[in-house]
Amino acid sequence: MGKVKVAIVSCKSYGYRELREAIARSLDLIGGLGAVMRKGDKVLLKPNMMASKPPEKAINTHPAFVRALFELIRDFGAKPVIGESPGGAIFGTKRVWKNSGMEEMAKEAGAEIVRLESSGIVKVKPPFGKKLKEFYIARPVLDADVVVSVPKFKVHGTMLLTGAIKNFLGTIPGIHKIDFHKAAPKPDEFGDVLSDILSVIKPKLAVMDAVTGMDGNGPTFGRARDVGFVIASPDCVALDAVAATMMGIEPMKVYATKHAARKGLGVADLAMIDIEGVPLSEAKIPDWKPDFISNRTVSRIPRFLLKLYGWGFRAYPLLNERKCKKCGECIEGCPTGARFLDNQVPKVDFKKCIRCLQCFEKCRNRAVRLKFSYFAKQWLKSQAGGI
Repeated sequence: MGKVKVAIVSCKSYGYRELREAIARSLDLIGGLGAVMRKGDKVLLKPNMMASKPPEKAINTHPAFVRALFELIRDFGAKPVIGESPGGAIFGTKRVWKNSGMEEMAKEAGAEIVRLESSGIVKVKPPFGKKLKEFYIARPVLDADVVVSVPKFKVHGTMLLTGAIKNFLGTIPGIHKIDFHKAAPKPDEFGDVLSDILSVIKPKLAVMDAVTGMDGNGPTFGRARDVGFVIASPDCVALDAVAATMMGIEPMKVYATKHAARKGLGVADLAMIDIEGVPLSEAKIPDWKPDFISNRTVSRIPRFLLKLYGWGFRAYPLLNERKCKKCGECIEGCPTGARFLDNQVPKVDFKKCIRCLQCFEKCRNRAVRLKFSYFAKQWLKSQAGGI
């Protein structure tokens, strides 16, 4: 595999003009939008949205960043939409979209929001799958001509980096995400399944919001701080390798990067990456505080204990029969056939249910509620940033 380009461009604020110019400059440095898409292409922008928190917390990709990129792609002549299954989806997707500022931004920009919990799913079999030989991805992701990762520059306690690769966990609908953690409880294993998601999606572009970032106890409770860059590349692996280096982390210590590079899904060797714009030596952040403690702690826990802990992660949809109007929408919308009628009452075959939340999202009468075990509830709250 030959050298790939990663652009690093200075950008000190979320002021629209400066932001748009910086993103446009980063794209020009890697060959322009024409190198990764054509006019008329359906483009799905996948921001990182974890919590129902405002932009200044630096938990989510900033809505102004998404808007500038959206409008650049729209002005190019492609057809972009914004899609995500937020980490806080089980607490109400509308709340996450609203409080993150993304909903208001989309209205102002005329952008379509695609809620991946209620947009259909597709069963896929990753070419390298070991821990999960098959799983489900939201249909709009696979229907897009071009998928663009739009991650936030921030640390992750157990995975070290939340970057362009890990961002695609949000293409897994609803709480089907828990199945990934249960199948791959060790950080190294989880990095492997994250690279499996990448192998199925095959994104063509990544543009990282590094105007502000988060260090310390990420990905939700760390310190928000100014970073001052836009980072772009057609290669998600290369972008993550550069972002990790800027944080003072050896790229191959980031498990998702390591496994993706091993599978030939991108380039992680800095010697094989051409840095355009700001030199990498000048972009490194000397006082950045990565979180190695959580990573090392979880890595040292015996696997059988993590699996035992994982068995306590239970989540499933239940029906409030008093609210149910027997309209059948939950049955019609169930992608795995897990829902069926029993004496005119919708029931669930939990052996088929993947907890994608389609029934929860589609029920207009709010007759479907979600039941969680204690461990599942605590984990989901932590992933959602304590909302």
